[in-house]
Amino acid sequence: MKTVITHEVEEIVGKIPIAIYLRVSSEKDEQRESYHAQKGHYEAEFSDSPTHEIVAIYGDEGISGRTQRKRDEFNLMMIDARLGKFKTIYTKSLARFGRNNEETITALTKLKDWGVNVVFTTDGLDTKNLSQELLIKIKSILAEEESNTISVSVKDSYKRRFKQGICNTIQQCYGYHIDDEYNLTINEAEAVNVRLIFQLYLEGLGIVKIVHYLRDNGITSPTGKAIWSKTTIDNILKNEKYIGDLLLQKSYTKGTKTFVNKGEVKQYYVEGSHEPIIACETFERAQAERERRRAMLKENVTTTVRYELSGRISCGLCGKGFKRRVNHKVKNFSKVGWICNTANLHGVKSCRANQISDDLLKEILLDCFDEYLATQHITPQVETAKAQIAELVGREKNLRDLLDKGVITYIQFSEEHNALKAEYDRLDSIIESEQGSGLYKKQGQPRTEYTEDIVDDHIEKITIKGYAISVTFNNKQIIKARYKYEHRRYCKDND
Repeated sequence: MKTVITHEVEEIVGKIPIAIYLRVSSEKDEQRESYHAQKGHYEAEFSDSPTHEIVAIYGDEGISGRTQRKRDEFNLMMIDARLGKFKTIYTKSLARFGRNNEETITALTKLKDWGVNVVFTTDGLDTKNLSQELLIKIKSILAEEESNTISVSVKDSYKRRFKQGICNTIQQCYGYHIDDEYNLTINEAEAVNVRLIFQLYLEGLGIVKIVHYLRDNGITSPTGKAIWSKTTIDNILKNEKYIGDLLLQKSYTKGTKTFVNKGEVKQYYVEGSHEPIIACETFERAQAERERRRAMLKENVTTTVRYELSGRISCGLCGKGFKRRVNHKVKNFSKVGWICNTANLHGVKSCRANQISDDLLKEILLDCFDEYLATQHITPQVETAKAQIAELVGREKNLRDLLDKGVITYIQFSEEHNALKAEYDRLDSIIESEQGSGLYKKQGQPRTEYTEDIVDDHIEKITIKGYAISVTFNNKQIIKARYKYEHRRYCKDND
């Protein structure tokens, strides 16, 4: 819990502006009393001071001192210190200021550079006294060691409770209420959806299809959103809490970071901890099915095939890529086609992009390639640059005539010629940037049938928007085509 007391800073003329920093590491009643006692002590001490004036009080309540990252008030105090809003910070002790040695020394060094000293009232230390810096560092190290000792003690207490099957670190679980004593009771409004997810999965639906089903039926996710994530569904299917059991210590803390427990520390399994939502038999069948599908997926991905069009087709409606799909159901339609990823995953309600058969797309690409070879790619910038190059050629010819007639010296000719060449190179680079490499000659010959090198060697990207296709070649030239869908088959639009 973060407690903000005040941030209004008004420096009183003639008095030294000071700030107070308070911190307690838990929200227990005795800690709260200590927090307010510290605040009252400093307010009383400086209320009638003729030399000092409290301009800001910063307080982190129920926040650990092991890292500054989570102490919002501490970080705000550092920002205000850098802005020069006060000259001195008063705090109870080094342990209240911070328990991480490296972070504490870094913070004190920054404050010293900004002209702000810190007074630790209980320790009797003031950072403006340079001879005490070493003592501060030593005490900071001791504070960190104390924090580590406390952390170890807390972890040991957790382990003792885990061995007894007691847990007070349970996080919110979909389908259950958690009371102040960390007891789990069924939330029937959510539990019915948990049972539905298990039922759909065991009926053969994949996780993506379960996501679609829940969305289409207006069932909101644990976060209140309309669309469920695949991770949420998978976590529900493997969560032992739904059969009334608890697996304790699924994660562990190392330093200030939390990691998933993959065998690094001991875990404890508590049976019959609370009322189940799913029968054990149903849960075990779901776990067996998850393993079966995982094994099948592993076999299928051992030999990944990448097609020449993969990664080159984008949807002009939603911007996502197209994926190759094999259709075994629709008659009179090529089995292999390309479909927008958004439409494939979330349906036409999310993106109304059309799919196109692989055969037709390649036929269209062949026609676009032949048209590309037969046409020049001229932009206004290219036209202007070519006209200026023609002018430079004329000026270079006149320059040579003047040299031949002895009107100018060779040195004059050389200087002017170098200037013309530099301008020619600049214009040439403009044309190349517009048309790409292979500027004056397009590589390739017209084809009578599609070959993979058409895409690999010449095409940069393909954009499909509705029934319109835009093919961008490597020289940035764009050739457009259309197709249409009639009588359950795709065909080119020749209208």
